Amino acid sequence: MASAPWLQEKEWRNVELYLKAGIEPKRIAESFMMSLEDFKSQVKERYARESIIVFNSFRTMGEIMLEVAQYQKALSGNIQMLIFLGRVRLGQREPDLIATIPPAQDEIDKDHLIMMLNHKVDTLNEILISYGNEPQAK
Repeated sequence: MASAPWLQEKEWRNVELYLKAGIEPKRIAESFMMSLEDFKSQVKERYARESIIVFNSFRTMGEIMLEVAQYQKALSGNIQMLIFLGRVRLGQREPDLIATIPPAQDEIDKDHLIMMLNHKVDTLNEILISYGNEPQAK
C-alpha cells in the first residue's frame, strides 16, 4: 500500500492548530485521509522527535494559550473571568450559607412567630368585641 502524500506547509499549520486545540491525532490523520501510522511517521520526520512528544507539546501549548487568554481577559476588566480565576487558581469562594446566618436566628424566628400570633389574637379579639362578645383570655 502506498504511503499518504506528504502534507503541505499550510496543512502543517493546521495540524499544529488542531493539536493545540486538543484534537486527537487519529481524527487529524483521518481529516487528511491518511492512517494514524502514516501521520505519526510524517510528524516524526518533520519535527525530528517521537510523535507522542510532538502531540503532547502542542497540546500543552494550546492549554497555556487558553490560560494566558483567560488571564488577559480578567486583567482587562472582565469581572466574570476574575471571579472564575479567583476560584480556580486561588481557591476563593463565596462564604457558606451557614456562616451568614446569625447564631441566634432560631430565637429571632420564634420571637417573630410569637409577634405574628399575638397580632392574630388581637385581631380576633377585636372581631369578638365588634359582635358584642368578650374575649375569654387576656
